[in-house]
Amino acid sequence: MILNYLFSYVRQRTEQWAHTKDNKNYRNHEIESRDNLQVRTKSFNIFNAGEKMYGYQK
Repeated sequence: MILNYLFSYVRQRTEQWAHTKDNKNYRNHEIESRDNLQVRTKSFNIFNAGEKMYGYQK
């Protein structure tokens, strides 16, 4: 869970830094990347991996 958080944080930061150049789109992109990040972290959650791959229930 901690690793998952770290990777997602780094990914979010790099996405934001990549788009600081165009300031008019920066705020939009920040919101967009945060939403995408939540979707991605849900699908790549370590504790849900077994459930997704093998159909285990918690």
